[in-house]
Amino acid sequence: MGLVLVDLDGTLIPLEAWDPVFYEISATMAGRIGIQPGEFWSLVKALHYQLMRRFSPRAFDWQYLIESVASSFGIYEAPRIEDVLAKYVAGFPVIDGAYEFLRGINDLGLRAAIATNGLRRYQSIVVEALGFSRYIVGLRTSDDYGCVKNCREYFEGASLMIGDNPVFDVYFPKKFGLRTVFVGDWHKAARRYGELLGVDLSDVRPDRAASSLAEALGAVKELTDYL
Repeated sequence: MGLVLVDLDGTLIPLEAWDPVFYEISATMAGRIGIQPGEFWSLVKALHYQLMRRFSPRAFDWQYLIESVASSFGIYEAPRIEDVLAKYVAGFPVIDGAYEFLRGINDLGLRAAIATNGLRRYQSIVVEALGFSRYIVGLRTSDDYGCVKNCREYFEGASLMIGDNPVFDVYFPKKFGLRTVFVGDWHKAARRYGELLGVDLSDVRPDRAASSLAEALGAVKELTDYL
């Protein structure tokens, strides 16, 4: 059976799902420092984007990012991401059709694994709490491979990548021989992430593009003969 890699954040759950976690931590740290939560979070995001442009796995280690910003203000303790995440994860929204999508992949005789740039210590909590683990054979994270979704080892053994990021879910997977299904507005996302990450996507296209997970499942069916 072919192995299909499915992105997590932005594909199965909205990127905004994490907002309550980050707001609580930002409010706590900002209160200790004496600034506004939004100001603290802007600094964290700036460091996140700086490391993303270097394709560093540290870009997705939120504990590291938060503690790095806090230390610049002389604050050296921060709440554990896992502890705060545990308070909110059961209420994380799931994108419409996510469970049906994963189940549909299985029904096609394919194996599904969730593939994320996030760290296992965070993402395994999300995958278990939201019940995605029932439909997958594994979870791939950047700390497993020592790289984000930009190295050959990360995609080893897989034949298809599905996700919402033009760089990590299309550009790099295609570079290493995978078929790709993009979920979202390709042209809008390609402009945004191409500029953000400094990657020329002008000649890059996914094998299929879908506006929803229901459409994406149809695209997977069309590609089954190649998987």
